[in-house]
Amino acid sequence: MLITARRGLVCSPEDGYDYVPESVRSNPDLAARANSDVGRHATYGALLTLAPIGYAVWMLVRDEVGETPTSVLVAAAVYAAVIGMVILLPFERMKNW
Repeated sequence: MLITARRGLVCSPEDGYDYVPESVRSNPDLAARANSDVGRHATYGALLTLAPIGYAVWMLVRDEVGETPTSVLVAAAVYAAVIGMVILLPFERMKNW
């Protein structure tokens, strides 16, 4: 499922946010908190993607031609999973509000 982030629309199921509980949607204070948390964690996720992008650019522009080590690929896959967890963390927290 693709989620398009729009500020203030976290509690809108029409925009793909199916993970938000009904109790959060119906309470304006919790909805504002949800919008803030999702926006903050989306920013964190975007910032965390800069490191692998920088490494990929460095690998492309360096003078040496070689293969990427398997350990780097495994680390990138684990790092991508961590970024996914950071982005989905507020949706898991909302279940306990």
